[in-house]
Amino acid sequence: MKTNQYRNHSIAAALAATFVTTVLVSSLVESFAPAQLLRIEGQAASETVIALDRRPTTNPADWS
Repeated sequence: MKTNQYRNHSIAAALAATFVTTVLVSSLVESFAPAQLLRIEGQAASETVIALDRRPTTNPADWS
């Protein structure tokens, strides 16, 4: 039977949880940095967008 290694170490568990949370939140915040968003937007603006006009059809023979 496995036991929780932090069962008797609540301070260590709290520190580990704080560390993991800090790392996850900081990586999330960094991904929304203005410079990063501007670079992504610039790349998206330079790509060609192809839009297809799809008309609803009721006849399966007309499907392509």
